[in-house]
Order: sequence, then structure tokens, then C-alpha cells
Amino acid sequence: MAPSTRTGSLSQLQNQPATWSPVRLGSVLHRGSVEPITQATLGAAASVAFLGNRSPLSLAQLAWIGALGGAAADLDVLIRSSTDPLLAIEYHRHFTHSLPFVPVGGTLAALPWWLHAKLRPHFRYVIAASVVGYATHGLLDACTTYGTQLFWPFSSYRASWAVVSVVDPLFTLPLLGLLIWAVRRKAARFARIGLLVGLAYLGLGGLQRQRALALQAAMAERRGHHIERSDVFPSFMNDVTYRSLYEYDGRYWVDKIRVPWTGGGCVTPGSSMPQVVPPPPEGLPASSARAHRLFHWFSANWVAVDPEDSTVLGDVRYSFSPTELTPVWGVRIDDQSGKVEWINNRGRRGITVADYVELVSSNGPDAYCP
Repeated sequence: MAPSTRTGSLSQLQNQPATWSPVRLGSVLHRGSVEPITQATLGAAASVAFLGNRSPLSLAQLAWIGALGGAAADLDVLIRSSTDPLLAIEYHRHFTHSLPFVPVGGTLAALPWWLHAKLRPHFRYVIAASVVGYATHGLLDACTTYGTQLFWPFSSYRASWAVVSVVDPLFTLPLLGLLIWAVRRKAARFARIGLLVGLAYLGLGGLQRQRALALQAAMAERRGHHIERSDVFPSFMNDVTYRSLYEYDGRYWVDKIRVPWTGGGCVTPGSSMPQVVPPPPEGLPASSARAHRLFHWFSANWVAVDPEDSTVLGDVRYSFSPTELTPVWGVRIDDQSGKVEWINNRGRRGITVADYVELVSSNGPDAYCP
């Protein structure tokens, strides 16, 4: 079966008038251009906060060193293969993001600063600042939904605490502002305040997640379902609206859960789809068996057939709206030939500003608000 083509914004795909702003927020996520800013900002703030009063380096120098250390772990995106399309998902957020690798990664990230003659006499402080910045990366990534191997090589468990979106300006901007203020005023305490504000926001995300889980349980009870497995995932750039996903009777049930910071929350019913169980590897080509195993591991076993292309297995944790079934990405596996193809749908759809406003500010007409 030929792959389907999907074009247009979310509003067009839902057969609504295409009268919204042409600005496509989804293209930001597609390029991944915002997340490194957050990682670098957090690494810089941590280096300034922890070493600002204990180092001969200026706060500006500590910030730049910590920023490079904070972003360096994502150099694992360079691990890819033209013959193995799944190598990238296997090694992204892998060893470079693990806690045991922090001293090694931080030291490697410090080496370019050796070229700076004025920093060489204080290089142990450069390494310390870089290691502190590097240490923040995996921990922050584990706060998102993607999955991060914090405990490699002792475990391949993918930590995904799902308390913040992979891009959230309400986390990044206050931290960045207080970091800049700390450097300008030469006062490390403002960076410490920034870290506390960031931790408070992550804590708020944890509380919001628990509220969303409670609403998920209420919706399942209303349907007469006994939840066998469940999770909720913050949607793009906010901690108010969540994608609810639970398993019951061999199917995945998907809903939109909106929990405003004040007031009660609501569930907008979505739809359901059959779950996909990985086939036994016996009789499959080695590449097909590996692809099934790897994709189910990567997706935390949230795998279903793409409703728009039955040849694609999708990671149903991610879609273009909380109630939609079409996955953002997936894999096409030919169990006869062993051919494997990674499918990325992010470039085929966009999220407009109006989509985002509707996502955060409104419930569906059939919303359940207990």
C-alpha cells in the first residue's frame, strides 16, 4: 500500500474554515530549534549558581561554559546511519544523557575552552562548570515524555516523568531573564532564584499531571472501563492541556484533558484504536525483528496502526492534537523483505497560533467536567 499524503494545518484536516493565522508553531518543534536554548540556559544558570562565588572565573565565563556543557549531550543526534533508519532513535537520549556519563561528557565539553589562553590557568574550574552544566541535561530531558536513559549502562529504562513539554516558554524565559540579570549585575543569587523558579514550575507540572490522571480515571469509570495501563502527556508549550492515553480490553483510548491552573478540569472525549503487540521474532528477517523490538521499546509499548496508513506503526504518545489518532512519527516494517523505513509526519502538518490558543483555552462541545 502506498503511503498516504497529509498536508495542511490541523484546522484544515478537521474540515474547519482555514481562516487562522498562517504562523506555524509546529515548524518550530519540527526543527528542534528551541529545546537547545532551554538546555543551554539551564546549564548556564546551574554553573553560575553553584560556582559563582567559588571560582576565579567571571559569571559571564561560567555562563558560556555551562551553556555549552548543558547543550553538549544532544550531539548524539549525529549518531545515525544511511543503512539503519532506527539507529538515531536508538541512540538519542542514550549514553550521552546518562548520569554515570556526566563526568566524562562534561570534561569532553570543556576541552574546546582549552583554546582560550586566559582560561587555561583556571582549567579545573572550567571543567567543574562544564560538568555542572552537563549534569542538568539528562535530568531536564527526563522531565519530558520522550524517554531518557538516565541509568545507562546499568539499565535501558527510559525515564519520562512527563511534567513539562519539550518546549515551554514559561520554563525557559524566566530562567533566561534571571540568568542575564545575574551576569549583568554580577550577582549569582539571581541565577539561584532562576533555578528555584524553574523547579517550582516543574513541581507545578507534577501537580497538573496528577490532576490530569485523576480526570482520566474518572472518564474511564464513566465509560465502565477498568484501566490496565495509562499515562498522560503535556501538550505543546503548556502544562494545562494533556493527551490522555489508557489501555482497556486490547484498545488504546485517547482523550483531551484540560486542567486550568484555577478551577475544575474537563475531559474532551477522543477515540480509540487497537493496540499492536510485537510479533514473535521466529521466522522474521533479523532487521524486521529488531525493528519491532526497538520501536516498541522506544514507544514504551504505546504502538498502534496509523489510521491514515495501515502500513505504518505509530507511536501514539504523540499526535497533532490530544484527541487525534494519527501519529507524529512511526515506522514501516516489511516482514517479508526485512526493509525498515522511519516515517516522520511533522513536516506534513502545521499547528497555527489559533490551534494553540484553542488547545489551551477551550474544551470540546461534548466535554465531561466532573
